[in-house]
Amino acid sequence: YIVIFVSFNDELSSMFHQNPEDMKKLYFTIVILLINTATLLSAEFAGGTGTETDPYLVETAAHLNNVRLYPEAWFRQIEPIDLIGYANWEPIGGNGTSVKFTGHYDGGGNTISNLTINRPDKPNVGLFGHIGMDDSGATTISNVKLVAVNVTGARGTGSLVGRVTGNQNTRIENCSVSGGSVTGDGATGGMVGSNNSYRLNGANAESFRPVIYNCWTDVDVYLRSVDSPGKDKFGGLAGCNQKGLISNSFARGNVTANNGTRVGGLAGCVEYRGIIINCYATGTITAEGATRTGGLLGYGGAGGQLGIATDCYYINTQPAGSGGTALTETQLKDDSNFANWDFINIWDILVEQNDNYPFLRETSPNHTEWKWLGAINDSWTNSGNWNPSTVPSEGSTVFIPQSSELTGAKAWPSVLANISLHKVTMGNGAQLIITGTNVLVTITGSLNYELETGSAEIKGDGSIVMAGNGMQEIPSMIFGNLTVNNLNNVRLSGDILIKGTLKMQQGLLDLNGFDIDLDQTGILDEREEENFSSRVFGLNGVIRLTREFNNPSGEIAGLGLEIISSSNLGQTTIERGHSELPGSSNSKSILKWFDISPVNNSELESTLVFHYSKGDLNFDDQVNGFSLFKKSAADTEWTHVPSTLNASEQFITAGNVQSFSTWTAANSSSPMPIVLLSFEGEAVEDAVELSWTTAAELNNDYFTIERSRDGVNFTGIGTQQGAGTTSQLQYYSFTDKDPMAGVAYYRLKQTDFNGDYEYSKIISVYSQTVVDEEIQLFPNPNNGHFKVITSGEKPMKLRIYNMLGKMVYSTNAAPGHVTSVDISGLQKGIYTVIFYGEEISARKIQVY
Repeated sequence: YIVIFVSFNDELSSMFHQNPEDMKKLYFTIVILLINTATLLSAEFAGGTGTETDPYLVETAAHLNNVRLYPEAWFRQIEPIDLIGYANWEPIGGNGTSVKFTGHYDGGGNTISNLTINRPDKPNVGLFGHIGMDDSGATTISNVKLVAVNVTGARGTGSLVGRVTGNQNTRIENCSVSGGSVTGDGATGGMVGSNNSYRLNGANAESFRPVIYNCWTDVDVYLRSVDSPGKDKFGGLAGCNQKGLISNSFARGNVTANNGTRVGGLAGCVEYRGIIINCYATGTITAEGATRTGGLLGYGGAGGQLGIATDCYYINTQPAGSGGTALTETQLKDDSNFANWDFINIWDILVEQNDNYPFLRETSPNHTEWKWLGAINDSWTNSGNWNPSTVPSEGSTVFIPQSSELTGAKAWPSVLANISLHKVTMGNGAQLIITGTNVLVTITGSLNYELETGSAEIKGDGSIVMAGNGMQEIPSMIFGNLTVNNLNNVRLSGDILIKGTLKMQQGLLDLNGFDIDLDQTGILDEREEENFSSRVFGLNGVIRLTREFNNPSGEIAGLGLEIISSSNLGQTTIERGHSELPGSSNSKSILKWFDISPVNNSELESTLVFHYSKGDLNFDDQVNGFSLFKKSAADTEWTHVPSTLNASEQFITAGNVQSFSTWTAANSSSPMPIVLLSFEGEAVEDAVELSWTTAAELNNDYFTIERSRDGVNFTGIGTQQGAGTTSQLQYYSFTDKDPMAGVAYYRLKQTDFNGDYEYSKIISVYSQTVVDEEIQLFPNPNNGHFKVITSGEKPMKLRIYNMLGKMVYSTNAAPGHVTSVDISGLQKGIYTVIFYGEEISARKIQVY
């Protein structure tokens, strides 16, 4: 906002009063000034407010340069842009900084030409230097066409993006780079330097792969210098694809990295469980003295970090490397040699286009839409049931409307044989019946629901199969059986109900904030293998079922939860979530939890078995000390439950469970192999009464009660027998009949049957004061500032301890003098002041 104050003296006021036209001139001058200023402020972009529905409009090079000012916003490019005026473009994010672009940039199919970057000393260099989101956020770069690039950077260099560190919703789609060169020290690619999950561990990154989809490059890639540090991971499309996914993409440029390592025509490496599907490369690899080189991939990983290259190809004149199938130049120009490729919607081969190699369609071809009429009967293959009057062909688009739009017999369609469709749209209340256990209706494009509200149902013994080459969405519907077979992943756009089996064959199903209801009969069938998993996940949304459980004795609906009980739980609701639950301090759960709510929820004498997948793990060493924790709605803290871990089979077992609530798994952060709910002490006459309560114990042999004067050096003063292993509350007490004068510190040493031991927290108890010197401490309570006066003939040492027994302050107090103490910088609470003189004395103070 710009505020203009106009002040008039008496002479000017009189003049304007006599000449109103002059006043009008001044008024219009001010208005024009305000309008021009507003225009200046809005010149950052051609329009928009930076939201998803109203993105900033990027029309010029200056607008593109301003994208960096709003790294979390939405942008859409509306005109071709020439960066010839930027001799050394500054990457948006990255460029040696910790800044990331986390927004959304849609190039609109427009070109960005003459991108020039010369920053050999900076990592993460490209048009965008560093992009990606952690956890549930999303970042997208789409529909950008780079032309004539000249990019040089250090490690993490690409023309479009230097470094991707994101999740499954971090996507680079429908982008291309043609003409020019990209040069870097390592992790350098024609389009992207590195495409990595923000999760560090390969197994943990299973559900969080960033995606490069439907992209291509025809640009040369170079190692900057034989003296460059690292000198690894160079590829025509991506330098490395560790824990990432590249699909339906190709690279035509040459890659030169003499004396380097991990050099590939498409990607330098695909290790750490990365995936590449339906891709090819035709470039020449020049890598004298280099190691791990290949026409498609330089290195595919090893052991548990092995990557996957499926249905990928490279020209047979190049080295074999670690993945892909070698084809001759002639074979690479014949679509019959590309297994499982979609040459209807995604790929095409045309004479004199892309040198007759396969190219990516910019838009899918228009499909004739068949509308179901149901006029004759329910037969899918009866042409009289369709408009137009033919049976839908493979890869077609089908619309099944609401019942009011049906004619004649008004029957719902029944499919008796396998068919592959591109797009299926269902009207309100519409039904599709898939008859036969092995009958599959495969959808390679989209499954849609016509309206925003209502429902449709796909029923029968067969299954809908989501098997697209790109990300697919599932709207709110009812399913008999549903199969996910899409490595590009599938996500919900509404709540769904499963009456039969939800089969995870390939790829992941992201709940995306919505729920799956397994009804009374639904089953989840997930897949977990050494280097691959296919499962349901999602930081928001749950899988839910409500059923009657009388004496349950096994796994429940494939959820990864077993309950074994001789009790009748009654009507029970179980929800499985996949978010991280916070514990005490910095502890965190894995990415899986169960909320179990039975009608009968006491004295259940049950065993619970909690299964987990590698993708559920939250960090590398989480399995060490792995155990179960539970918490009810009334609890403020998690309770550690004694558990038995089977790491090879990936499950944890808890016995003697008396009630259910919310359960999760995490590293056991309990200070002892018992769950100590309380440990307290109180001076009673000439003794100190100690008491403590445990919520659960595991192999607990006995407690040793230890006492200390200074909170550092402890001596045992007694023992109490433990309860062994139990999940029931246990109450203990001990009386110190000969307590120390003044303040004393106590702790518990808990010893297992095998001799292992752990210590509890430290508590302090003030029992009495026996001193010759008179001590005055005031004021008390105080704000951290107080004074001390001592009598006697000798100085006294003064030390202040917090409630954990840690000394936080020390000074000397001279007899007959006032000593000022300042502990205002410490936390509010109770502190113990100990005076060391001829005798030891203690005072409690309260800091507020």
